[in-house]
Amino acid sequence: MEGATDVRVGPPGLFSRALNSLIHRVYDTVHQVGELFPFHADENGRWFTSENGDWCGGYWVAMLWICYRRTGDVSLRDLALRLTARLALRVNAIDMFRGINHYYSAALGADLLDDESLARIAVSAAEGICAMYNPRARMIPLGSEAQVRGTQVNGDDKGAVDNAMVPLMVVWWAWRRTKRPEFKAVATAVTDQVCNWFIRPDGSTWHVGYFDKTSGVLLQRRGILNYSDDTCWSRGQSWLLYGLANGYLHSGNPSFLNSFRPLWDYFSSHVPDDMVPYYDFEDPRRPDVPQDTSAAALASASLLLLAERRQPDSPEFQLSAESLAASLVTKYLTVDGRLLHGCFDFPRSVATDNELIWGTYYLMEILDRLAH
Repeated sequence: MEGATDVRVGPPGLFSRALNSLIHRVYDTVHQVGELFPFHADENGRWFTSENGDWCGGYWVAMLWICYRRTGDVSLRDLALRLTARLALRVNAIDMFRGINHYYSAALGADLLDDESLARIAVSAAEGICAMYNPRARMIPLGSEAQVRGTQVNGDDKGAVDNAMVPLMVVWWAWRRTKRPEFKAVATAVTDQVCNWFIRPDGSTWHVGYFDKTSGVLLQRRGILNYSDDTCWSRGQSWLLYGLANGYLHSGNPSFLNSFRPLWDYFSSHVPDDMVPYYDFEDPRRPDVPQDTSAAALASASLLLLAERRQPDSPEFQLSAESLAASLVTKYLTVDGRLLHGCFDFPRSVATDNELIWGTYYLMEILDRLAH
């Protein structure tokens, strides 16, 4: 790509070596967890697991897909297939998080293996997500069967800042694969409404919006993972950055790119020197609160997505993405491939300074693009 691939941050081979460390960690994790899904790990690298994947099991499967593609190890492919089948047991759950689980497992697997049975799982998930869509609110609710360990977020009267990314990953994929117009229509409407509801004038974001199920009117905005309702949860900011980048890549909608810019400007102006944000950009107790490497990895991944498109900001986005990635690799990644200092849920004291499977996945996604 013109102008965006002629800059490299860090010493030669930095990203390739880091990717190799992550692949090593995948093999270690397979040995440790077997047929379970890793969620977060303690300071010694021991994983806390789930049997059904909870909200984030798809990320582990996606890591297996990347490692299989890079190593050719069929045991990783076969494990990914078994875990995808287990996640598919909840493909009809009224849960927006199936957009993550079935995109990163079934949809990516379908693309990698050219497997129609996996594609049917992913399309079914997209259909279910669209069936949850409230046309008056122009929003997908979290869902009555949404599950997130340690946090009560389910309900059909709540939307969230991550709606532009979390449920829509599999919907955008289904539209690209099938060209069925309802998929694009829902994904576009929800992304637009997330921007309307959750972006503040200064480029920061609210977390959760409660709405009237009948009229669709937004009633109030709250912060579940924030310091307060009026502060900005950093991973929520990054979810929206990724959702806008992904939506722009699929649709070319200029409003998504226009919304991305102030969000990134806010992010980049509210981080410490190493570019890894505190769990909440505005918690008044900073710096005595956790940083969140998963938010940084998400932001870097979103910048790389946009850098792949020919547009004026591509060189800047590429450089910022690589700078973020280099900071994560040099300061937060151990030699055995553990991305430390992720913060899942600080208000409820759940995995506040841990290796997080989604943070590790997004770092792997970044390094898979940057490594040579």
